[in-house]
Amino acid sequence: MRHLFLAAAFVCAAFFSAAQQYTYPVLPTGADTINQFGYSIPDPFRSLEELDSKQTKDWLAQQEEMVRKYRNSVFSEYTITERELALSYMGSRSKTYTSQKIGAFYFTVKQSVSFDNAPTIQFKTKRSNGWDDFLITGQFLKSKTDVININNITVSDNDSLVVVSISHGGSDWQEVIIVQVAGKKVLADKLQWVKGDVDWCKDGFVYQQYDKPDGDNHISSFIKNSAIYYHVIGTDFKSDIALSVSNENDKRYSVIAKGKYVVIYEQKEISGKSAGTFSYIKSEELGRDSLRCFLMLPGITDRTISIVDEHNGMFLAKSNHKAPKGKVMLYDYTKVNQGKQLIEMFNQNLLSVHSLNSKVICIYMEKGNNICLVFDSVGGLIKRIDVPPAASIEGFNKVYKDSITYYYVSTFTSPRITLKFNLNTFKSSLPEEDAELSIGSVNTTEVVSFRSADSTEIYMYLIHNEKVKPNGNNPVLLYAYGGFGVAQRPHFDFTYNMLLEKGAVIAIPLIRGGGEFGADWHNAGRKKNKQKSVDDVIAATKWLIENRYTNPQRIALTGGSQGGWLMAETMTQKPELFKVVVPVAGVYDLLRFHKYSITGAIGYDEFGNPEDSTEFQYLAKISPYHHIKSGVRYPACMLFSGVNDDRVVPFHSYKLLAALQKDRNGPVPYLLYSEENAGHNVSNAMEGFQQISLKYTFIMQMLGMKFY
Repeated sequence: MRHLFLAAAFVCAAFFSAAQQYTYPVLPTGADTINQFGYSIPDPFRSLEELDSKQTKDWLAQQEEMVRKYRNSVFSEYTITERELALSYMGSRSKTYTSQKIGAFYFTVKQSVSFDNAPTIQFKTKRSNGWDDFLITGQFLKSKTDVININNITVSDNDSLVVVSISHGGSDWQEVIIVQVAGKKVLADKLQWVKGDVDWCKDGFVYQQYDKPDGDNHISSFIKNSAIYYHVIGTDFKSDIALSVSNENDKRYSVIAKGKYVVIYEQKEISGKSAGTFSYIKSEELGRDSLRCFLMLPGITDRTISIVDEHNGMFLAKSNHKAPKGKVMLYDYTKVNQGKQLIEMFNQNLLSVHSLNSKVICIYMEKGNNICLVFDSVGGLIKRIDVPPAASIEGFNKVYKDSITYYYVSTFTSPRITLKFNLNTFKSSLPEEDAELSIGSVNTTEVVSFRSADSTEIYMYLIHNEKVKPNGNNPVLLYAYGGFGVAQRPHFDFTYNMLLEKGAVIAIPLIRGGGEFGADWHNAGRKKNKQKSVDDVIAATKWLIENRYTNPQRIALTGGSQGGWLMAETMTQKPELFKVVVPVAGVYDLLRFHKYSITGAIGYDEFGNPEDSTEFQYLAKISPYHHIKSGVRYPACMLFSGVNDDRVVPFHSYKLLAALQKDRNGPVPYLLYSEENAGHNVSNAMEGFQQISLKYTFIMQMLGMKFY
């Protein structure tokens, strides 16, 4: 739905008035059932899994018309929201000093005034210089309706070549374009069917390539096999060196120590048991030697151990192996399973490790706050870098001019700032003379705690204007993710500014399933424990009500991907607690997710395997689509999905919406915004503003917030 026609905005203004009844498209229900392990579970809208069928397309066209009419009915409010979000975005951009420097260059991505389908990459060598066009991506458009996204930009060590990863129509599938800086020449080397970034190494780069999808629809095709390759610039990709066998084993790679080593993780079956293996090869031996294994441990994943650098003749790693909150290890790469501890596990969770000039920089999280410590080469503490409360710190990615590295401090209430750090003097300073140091704001962030259903203590960020006080009636937007061991850390979101100015409270609980407090915290909300993530969101909501921040008529839920599932399932279990729910690109059918796209491969470890009898039982209890019940009034809901989402196939949103709409004609809206040129994320800047403007217009209208 690239364009929504607004010509009839005022004619249709009464279509969805407060007293208007919603009449939803009728979709025939099927007799399909899931008959497995003694269960017989109805699957009435399985036909929507056929993405290219006439019935599905006709039904989607009707849903598009529903959204068009809804947006026309709130035309004035939508226009105000879109304008205020644009102003907030531009204001944050003007205040942000972000070091977008990659190698010797600063890069930015520019859309045309008309928000065309192919952005231009611009660059410069000094911040004070003007921008110069580097790569016009329009030359890579496949059709008039194609939309190009820039996924990543990396620069070779000698700053002579730039790799640009692009995608089409929002897909996760990427093409790799190589540009020679001198003359801005696009080289003949072009790589397709890649997911993820590439890493420079020696005379080329390392990448992971997946099998080209089978069948007519590459969106839903199941993806499992991949291999890791090394490509030499200027050669045919057919001659690339395979560093792993193409198979369905989970695998990852990293290039460390300034390109001297390639390290590959692969999960293998050894004597009938799952084991994580780590192998390496020196870049100077690529093509002449084979990988050498130095770790082979049962049950570990690539999240358990992360190789960071070569350090004093050993590999330095962030490790959660027998250390749930993380420690720093040194592994002897000339032997197998020989390691020693460099920095012990503390009570705080180790988020990341950085190795620069024989210094080890560790970032920890404690009760929602970040701690940054600098250690010497033998693990002795040298320096603690000050981090403001309720702020996150990241960076430390590269050394410039022998001793300078950059780091970034982010908060929820002001754009992130960049600071440079001298690895010799251990002093922080502003990166340039015209840079500003300011994290001040009229908004504030509190870190509160509450008890979940099983009495586990959960921490939560509360962001609001300093004048907002508990009065039992504040509008609240609750966001959570809680999966895949991902830590929710303070970061600036320009979309929050508008809500905060209108008196809203943003609540972000650090729930189980996330990575804020270590591997045990992740496992406490993973697989059979997924229900605990839902329990934590429900407990957060009840705490907000009991402490008079709000009431059920003033609470909105939103989350994306894993968070989309979380919000949808929370809604089905406690519909009375919320006024409006906006799930984005979530997995809502947990009994058939494994049959499509790459979700089947990545979902097993987080959710479980529906083909396993034990795991099927708990998945059946937390599958939102199967929990929509007749006769229950659910909160107002607007689902967002991308037609080209090949990570979470969009039929999940279609099936959940069909279940919500069935037999619910009436005053409560259940709508779907389905973007035809988007994948798991929005397709371009214009669509981004359209989607978030519609999202927040819907939320604000449902919560009774003022637009003017």
